[in-house]
Order: sequence, then structure tokens, then C-alpha cells
Amino acid sequence: MEEYYNEKIRKKQVKKTIKNILVKLIYILLLPIIIWDLIIIIETIQNPNETPSVFGIKTFCIISGSMEPTISVNDIVIVKEVDQSEIKRGDIIAFKHKGETITHRIVNISKSENGELLYTTQGDANNTEDEDKITFDEIEGKCIKVIPKIGKIVLALKSKTTLGIVLAVLIIIYIFEQKSNTKKIKRSNERAEYDEKNSTS
Repeated sequence: MEEYYNEKIRKKQVKKTIKNILVKLIYILLLPIIIWDLIIIIETIQNPNETPSVFGIKTFCIISGSMEPTISVNDIVIVKEVDQSEIKRGDIIAFKHKGETITHRIVNISKSENGELLYTTQGDANNTEDEDKITFDEIEGKCIKVIPKIGKIVLALKSKTTLGIVLAVLIIIYIFEQKSNTKKIKRSNERAEYDEKNSTS
């Protein structure tokens, strides 16, 4: 009977540990994205005609395979605004051209007749260079980091409705966890008081 009781307690503890790990993972994975999205939303409201950035850092979700295998669909690229002198051949950049934001590699740098630098770009998976050369003014920034396969989550959380629902769920989980911890502390204190009384009686 004691062995059965101990096994029951062990299973309960395992379930509790798994639950705690899952809750922590949810916070670790979602909170940074949520905070970033909230900052981006605020930036978009303040500067609706510009690409949102935080301290010169911008993020873009990749929706085509033109940069595979270096960057895949649903990867997130983090780009940093840089001076023109920091851009060189071989760099991966994000740039706006004809209303689209594109992330491609610089394959050549030339000069126009008036001496302005022109950048020829190409996707790693493409056989040909991009049709139009771009200027520095069109460049959003240089790619400094690629975060694989979280693009769908980031895009989903950019919806204000989805973001609100996720925030509400996280707040409810947090409140539930706090109440649960308070009850545990209370029970533990009551148990300690009970044991103390019995030991002195």
C-alpha cells in the first residue's frame, strides 16, 4: 500500500514538473516576441510612413525561398542600420524597392554617372541578378542575425487581436500560478505550525 502511495506521489510530482517547465517555456519563447511586437506597434503608430526600428534594429519575416539555403521561408532576419561605408560586396541586406521589402545579397557595387554608389543584388537561390540596381537610400539595413522558423509566430502576434488574446492568456496563467504558489506557502506554513505544536506538546 505504501509503495502504491509513493508511486502516486511520484507521478503527481512528475506531472507538476512537466507543467512548470511548459509554463516557463511559454514565457521564455513568447514574452520576448510579444514585447518586441508591442514596441513595433507603438513605433508604427508614431511613424506610420517608416519601417519600425528600435535603436536602429529592424526585423523582417522571409516569405520567399530566394535566399535558400542561407535564409529560408519563415525565418526572421534581424537587420541593423549602418553607415554607407560599412556596406560591402557579399553583405546580405534588406531593402525597399517598388513597394516591396527584399532581403538579398550584394554581388556588385558600381557608380552612376554622377558618382552615386549603386548596388547590384541577387538571391542566393536565383540564377540571375536582380533587374534593378538600388541606391543607399533604399537600404533598410545589413543582416546581422537569422532566427530560423519563427516567422509564423511573429506574424500571428502582429495581429492586434491575436496579440491581445495571447497576452490575456499569459496574464491568466500568471495569476493562476501566483494564487497556486500562495496556497502552497500557506499550506506549508500551516504544516510547519502544526508540526511545531505537536513537537512541543
